[in-house]
Amino acid sequence: MLISKDDLGEVFDNIHNVWIQTRTTVIILCAADCDSICTTKILTSLLATEMIAYELYPVLSYECIVKYNDHYLQDKIRENELHTIIMINCGGIVDLNQMLFVRPLIQSFYSEKEKQQNSRRNNNNNNKRRRRMSDDDDEDDFDIDEDEFDEDQENEQAQMAAYIETNMPETDNNFKIYVIDCHRPFNLFNVHDQEKICLLQGHDEIDLGSIPALIASDDEDEEEEQPEQEVNIEDSDDDFNIDDDDDDDDDLKDQDNDNDTQPLKKRRRLNNNGSNGRRG
Repeated sequence: MLISKDDLGEVFDNIHNVWIQTRTTVIILCAADCDSICTTKILTSLLATEMIAYELYPVLSYECIVKYNDHYLQDKIRENELHTIIMINCGGIVDLNQMLFVRPLIQSFYSEKEKQQNSRRNNNNNNKRRRRMSDDDDEDDFDIDEDEFDEDQENEQAQMAAYIETNMPETDNNFKIYVIDCHRPFNLFNVHDQEKICLLQGHDEIDLGSIPALIASDDEDEEEEQPEQEVNIEDSDDDFNIDDDDDDDDDLKDQDNDNDTQPLKKRRRLNNNGSNGRRG
């Protein structure tokens, strides 16, 4: 969601109230630039004044945030020991929900699937006997059925979606990610997230009505499935002034026949004149 600069005091009050209720440490992720360091100095002074515990973690890139999230933040969130994350000059242009929550689950899904496949291969290798295979059998092994491949892909996507839904860490209403980022444009998923992601704005405030809405995949499929408009051939012929009558072709044939008969008439006239001269 978007937070106006006039509401920054209310945001700090919320951070303070959550600290009183939960006594969980505030995590600050700070980019390595001058503006971020100055902002962090002001913020930490305010937190120290209110005696709010915090941990500061400088980041050089989004890879640092991913590593820190996988090794530390995820455990804190699952154990309900983390409620406030403040990101300074980072996080605004990426999908934070995908990067911090969905991506680790996708990786764990594929790692578990790979372990299951390896165990099955080992069992099959131990149980099957060695045998010689002809060249024809080898060629058949490399044949891939496209329908089966597509079906396997669909089943895998469904299993992954169910796995993400089941293992998504549950967060209470007090958990918030506050983003103070000067980079633009904001990621639309962060803007439309009304639960845990808060984008703090400055002088260049953006009205939520001017930001495009997210398009659901079902709407895209419906647009693709719309039938194409049929073209009326008769109307198109009229537009291009195409004459269906073949009289022009008949006229051309008549002209060709006339041209063919004209030399014969001239020969007859010449022959008649020659014969008349001889008679004279």
